[in-house]
Amino acid sequence: MLHAFLILSLLSPVPSAAADSLDACALFTREEVAKAAGENARKPRPSNVNRALHSSCITTSSTSQLSVHVYIERKETKEMLQMALKALKGVAKDQTSQALKPVSGLGDEAYWGQISPTNGQFHVIVGTTMLGINTYGKGPGAGTMEKTRPIADLVVKRFKERYGK
Repeated sequence: MLHAFLILSLLSPVPSAAADSLDACALFTREEVAKAAGENARKPRPSNVNRALHSSCITTSSTSQLSVHVYIERKETKEMLQMALKALKGVAKDQTSQALKPVSGLGDEAYWGQISPTNGQFHVIVGTTMLGINTYGKGPGAGTMEKTRPIADLVVKRFKERYGK
C-alpha cells in the first residue's frame, strides 16, 4: 500500500503555490444558503484533497430544507476537461436516464442535471476548471434549477473574481 502511495505521489502533478489554492467555501456564504432555504444554515464545511486541483464545500440549513454543495475541479488542459465532461454526461445519462441540459449565461459552457425531484446540479466550465453547484433537501424547490440558479450565479461570479478566469 505504501509503495502504491509513493508511486502515485511521484506521478501526481506538483501542487501550485498557495496563492493558486482553490477554496470552494469562499464562493458562497452561510447567509446566502439561509436566505435560499428560509431558515438558518450551518457553517460551510470544506473538504480538500489537493487544493491546487480540487476543493469542495458543503452547508445545510438547520432542518435540512436545503443543502448546498460546491466543488471546484481544475484540469491541466481543456482536452482533459472535455474528457471529464464527456464521462460526466455519460454517467448522468446512465444514472438518471436524462441527458445533461445545456444552460446559457454561466461560464464558458454549463449544463444542468436533475438527479431526482429534490436533487439537482449545475456543471459549469470556466477555462480549464469545472464548477459543480448542487442543491438538495426536503424543502420546497430544493434541488430544482430555479432554486439552484441564483446560488450558481453567485458562485461563478465569485470564482471569476477570485481566480481571474
